[in-house]
Amino acid sequence: MLPQAHHIAEAFEGLVYTCSPHSRIEFMNSEMAEWIGRNVIGEKISESVPELTFTCPEEAIEEARQGKTVKWDALNPANDRWYRVVNAPHENPDGSVSVLVMVRDITEQKSTEERVRLLNNFLDHVVESLAHPFLIIDPDDYSIVMANSAAKKAGAASGFCAEMGDDDFNNDNLPCPLDEINRTGKPVIKSFERELAGNSKYLEIHAHPFFDKDGNLVKIVEYILDLTEKITLEQALRDSETRTRSVAQSSVDAIISSNDEDVVIFWNDGARKMFGYREEEILGKPVTTIIPERYRKYHSEGVKRFLETGATSLTGRTMELQGLRKNGQEFPLELSLSTWRARGRVYFSGIIRDITDRKEAEQALAQRTAEVQERKEELEALIQMVAHDLKSPVIAIAGLVRSLKKKIDSNPQDENVGRIAEQILTSSQTMEEFLTDLLDAMAVEKTEPQLEQFNLEEVIEEVVSEHRPSIDEKRITVQTEFFASDSTVTADKRRIKQVFDNLVSNAWRYMGDVLEPTICIKIRDDGLFVTAMVCDNGIGIPQEYQKRVFDQFFRVSNSSQQKGTGLGLSIVKKIVEIHGGAIHCESELGKGAAFIMKLPRNPLQ
Repeated sequence: MLPQAHHIAEAFEGLVYTCSPHSRIEFMNSEMAEWIGRNVIGEKISESVPELTFTCPEEAIEEARQGKTVKWDALNPANDRWYRVVNAPHENPDGSVSVLVMVRDITEQKSTEERVRLLNNFLDHVVESLAHPFLIIDPDDYSIVMANSAAKKAGAASGFCAEMGDDDFNNDNLPCPLDEINRTGKPVIKSFERELAGNSKYLEIHAHPFFDKDGNLVKIVEYILDLTEKITLEQALRDSETRTRSVAQSSVDAIISSNDEDVVIFWNDGARKMFGYREEEILGKPVTTIIPERYRKYHSEGVKRFLETGATSLTGRTMELQGLRKNGQEFPLELSLSTWRARGRVYFSGIIRDITDRKEAEQALAQRTAEVQERKEELEALIQMVAHDLKSPVIAIAGLVRSLKKKIDSNPQDENVGRIAEQILTSSQTMEEFLTDLLDAMAVEKTEPQLEQFNLEEVIEEVVSEHRPSIDEKRITVQTEFFASDSTVTADKRRIKQVFDNLVSNAWRYMGDVLEPTICIKIRDDGLFVTAMVCDNGIGIPQEYQKRVFDQFFRVSNSSQQKGTGLGLSIVKKIVEIHGGAIHCESELGKGAAFIMKLPRNPLQ
């Protein structure tokens, strides 16, 4: 090898050696000697250096001997590294041809090329996956160098773009703002409207120029955003905000909003009229501006607690508070509070109603109610006094008339005198009963029941015994059915006896003419209650009157033959309810009536 070639071989960054026509190593550079670790000149590669067999396969050597230079990349299985191999013919002085072999390690280059390939592949996939058109344009002729599927679908399939102008709306090609890029040398963003398939589309072009080292425009990267949905939503949002603000401003109630800094951010006209602050005066001011001084600390603590924990007892309900007008006047208000979150912040909205008029009306009503109650109590006192004062003389009159009637009966002279005496006696008895019932009705409402424990069956037997003369006179059969294992109750014994006295009395009084008149009294156990029923097979109560039989002074029209005060059943109902029980009536006209009451065994439980 010539000295000059020898220097070149030594300077080469890699392995250099020559292979004789007999496949023996004729020359090798120092890097190869260092790589092998010994001098192998004169030896066959396949025998002495088998790890270099991949650099000079027989077919490559044969082509080199035929005067061809062969290049290829080979993977060395011995160390798993890539090498760039060149086999070139080298003519010897004797005319024979050796093979010059140059081997360079390109493993890092291969790795870089693979990374570049993968990166390009990744970028291709990213660009292709974009929902909006993406393309690269040659500025010399507006031709499209590269376009993703979205761009082809939007018009890039023609292969060319068009300069943006007045006729872009009907141009099938995608527009490109090349003139402005050439004029400014900067990226361009342009918005335009285009008619597609009968619908207006709002598009935005982003065009980015790329220049070479000399400042010449070589490529334009362009992508197009469809802003139709965004603009439509923004317009809908503006319309919604306009409607919301219009509704809020037209409200007679105050509508106020604040943020998590407790600062007013919305103030409608109703708030201006209510508090006296104009919108420009109050926006940005603390909410405590409209809260009386004594409540501000509690308000601030409540806002802080809500922001820290999210817990509040004020949202979702209406509450009555005090407000503070600009002139310093306090007034009662009704507040409905709500909260919402947006962009990581908390906001509050309140609908406020001035309830000054309502409070004044309530106060006036309360005062009027108190006055009516006072008059009612005065009237009741008057009635009680009159009834009490009348009862004594009425009883005296009745007694005198009875004495007079006895004398008349023992010495009859004029039958009219006896009849008149009888009428006076009946009237005085009616008056006495009325006054007694009236005083009883008032006493039931005014006095607390005197509770004691007693057996209900014994009370019923006492009542039946007291009414026995009248019952026997009408030939009425009384049946008692006591199904309760324990008929003991805790109640006002005198009042409960009064209930059964009234019910039994009504049963025989309104029996009417029936073939087998019967009164049935039943008691059954009902857990914590005792259920009692007094029923008869008398004249009954019409359906339309059954809900009114417990009203004061109400008497059933078909009982006109029996005179009563109309207070008995109302007294019965009050007594039962005072004891925590209930009573109702069941009846069928011509088949009798049943009064069913449910009494607690112990009202204190």
